[in-house]
Amino acid sequence: MLLIDEIDKAEADLPNGLLEALGNGRFSVPPLARAVARPAGAPVPLVIVTSNEERELPAAFLRRCLVLTLRLPKAHGELIAYLV
Repeated sequence: MLLIDEIDKAEADLPNGLLEALGNGRFSVPPLARAVARPAGAPVPLVIVTSNEERELPAAFLRRCLVLTLRLPKAHGELIAYLV
């Protein structure tokens, strides 16, 4: 499992780079002059990405995501019931 928190605060090219890395199952690390790859036969990771919607993400990225928008109740009692 991979958690990428608040992707909307990252550099603008990160979502497209992430698509490429996940699609290829590998990414390069230039300072180390090597690549990191998912081992053959290893399952594809579950990737969870969060956003505060501070910046719009690329449409190509969003088309490949299952988007779940959480709207928490405003009232204190409703919030407690929702969380329970």
